[in-house]
Amino acid sequence: MIWVFHFLILRGVKGSSIVNASMTVAKLFALGLFAVLVVSSVKWQLLVANLWTGPEPSAGALFGEVRKTMLGTVFVFLGAEGASVYSRHARERRDVGVATVLGFLCVLALMVMVTVLSYGVLPIEQLGSLKNPSMAGVMSTAVGPWGAVVIKFNLLISVLGSYLA
Repeated sequence: MIWVFHFLILRGVKGSSIVNASMTVAKLFALGLFAVLVVSSVKWQLLVANLWTGPEPSAGALFGEVRKTMLGTVFVFLGAEGASVYSRHARERRDVGVATVLGFLCVLALMVMVTVLSYGVLPIEQLGSLKNPSMAGVMSTAVGPWGAVVIKFNLLISVLGSYLA
């Protein structure tokens, strides 16, 4: 794979960017498919029960959990550093800042969506015991084993796309 990427990059930035864009579309397709299929499987009472993990529901406990989650998932925002390499090719420097902020907000929204929807599919104890990638386990519970295959295949595409970036 290293040599494939090497020769792809040697052919020029345009060819690499087409492959990178294709991989991004594939990733977004998988996340969109997850959202559409899992939202139809969400058990709303289970979702609410999983959000309030403490003995007594409180906003402070919920935000404490969100803070812990954010500290543990900084790697989700992989790519911001890679994007800065290509920023020198931007027509206007202002576009770089806008694209960075919009990209960050989109990835944050996707992360929250996947997390919150997962809370409505399985009890918190089962979510915690899922094998990686846990999103495949959630999808398998929601739609069957084929859902896990789709997620795992798109994870492979995502890793390859990150390597190219």
